[in-house]
Amino acid sequence: MERQDYDEYVAARNRGALKALLIKVGLRLTTHWVFSLRLRNAFYRLLGVGLPRDTNSVYIAREVLIDDNFPELVTIEEGAALSWRVMLLCHDVVNEKRRIVGPIHIKRDAKIGAGTIVLPGLTIGEHAQIGAGAIVRKDVPDYGLVIGPVSTCNWLR
Repeated sequence: MERQDYDEYVAARNRGALKALLIKVGLRLTTHWVFSLRLRNAFYRLLGVGLPRDTNSVYIAREVLIDDNFPELVTIEEGAALSWRVMLLCHDVVNEKRRIVGPIHIKRDAKIGAGTIVLPGLTIGEHAQIGAGAIVRKDVPDYGLVIGPVSTCNWLR
């Protein structure tokens, strides 16, 4: 799925207000208060985040912010690691009149450093490395290396 208009996606999804509230509260509690990695990943999976069956194969640190409006648009494959305060944003405001929604796909064995912001509609390739504090604005290829807030991509090989 590519990026699409926010209002169109929300209208097509038709999620009830109670379910939306439960997801928001569940993600907040999971982010800050669930200390066990296995339990935290199980809660993320229950709330709609695409995680592998073996939730131990993914490391998601505490205080990782997964978009609470669209957790179903986040997919994290096995072996991936997200450090403290990573932000996975599946929606964004482009300008006054246009908002977009897009999935985030973090592929196998990708590593994302602390404080990184990943914008909507992006794929982070297999074995990619994202340095702490980066703002990821474009897809990162397999074995890509992204360093710094300007997010230039280099190759690990």
